[in-house]
Amino acid sequence: MNGDSDHGGILTRLARARARYAEEWGAGNARKFSTEGHYDWMAGFLPRQGKVIEIGVGNGNSTLALVRSGQAVIALDENPACLSAAAERLGAAGAAVASELRGNVRPSGRGYAISYAPPRSGFPEDGCLLLESDIMNDDALLEWVNGNGGVDAVVCWLMGTYQERTLNEAVAGTGVRSPAEYRLTVQEQVCRIAPRLLNPGGVVHFVDRCLLTPDTAGNRAGSAAWLEQCRCAYEKRAAMGGLSVLSLDFQTYTEPESDATPVVRLTRSLAGDDPDESDKAFVSVVLGTPA
Repeated sequence: MNGDSDHGGILTRLARARARYAEEWGAGNARKFSTEGHYDWMAGFLPRQGKVIEIGVGNGNSTLALVRSGQAVIALDENPACLSAAAERLGAAGAAVASELRGNVRPSGRGYAISYAPPRSGFPEDGCLLLESDIMNDDALLEWVNGNGGVDAVVCWLMGTYQERTLNEAVAGTGVRSPAEYRLTVQEQVCRIAPRLLNPGGVVHFVDRCLLTPDTAGNRAGSAAWLEQCRCAYEKRAAMGGLSVLSLDFQTYTEPESDATPVVRLTRSLAGDDPDESDKAFVSVVLGTPA
């Protein structure tokens, strides 16, 4: 945060919202998902021992799963509080980790704007480089990745946000007003810029939380039909970058018992009416260029 006058307290409000988001995510969802092996399941869909960009680090548990699976990770987050938590988590686990803050935030209109300096660091050979970055507004990052030879995968798992994020000048211009809309907007942006980031054969990997349809759980035919509906939805996003859906899978899960975390919202069932909220799943979607 720079020294500009905090008009209306927006920068103070932003800092508090970011800290609260990082704390709530780490205390609720991330701990349970890590303990139950869900992040390891997600990491298993990627090529082994490549260079990976992770968009959104949470508290670092997902990043650690990527590192432990053999990836060299460039982990991006616009929230310095999340980057700090991730650095602590990775360091405590013995992973090689470096961190670089690049953002210059200032009040702008009724909200705020952030500009990013070109990254000073090089690509990590192993472990993780944590970079402050906003995938919605960071051309310097795209040039840096391209100049360093590209990456083998871009992952965007369980994308969430906080309400004050909609006051960001780059986000406000998209018309986003909810976490669900934000998730879709980020995924569309990832698909658009993927050709500038990926090496030949590289993939984009999304994981979202969804509600299963009543005939899906334990029903092979129902699962296939539900996944086909998912494919149609993700194909529209993939086409923005000339990509296609290469594979889909899902894994059921349960929320933390005391979870009051407002940082990730469930996606409405693609089949229509929402089923019982106990029927929840992580949906894995791998996008790429067909061979």
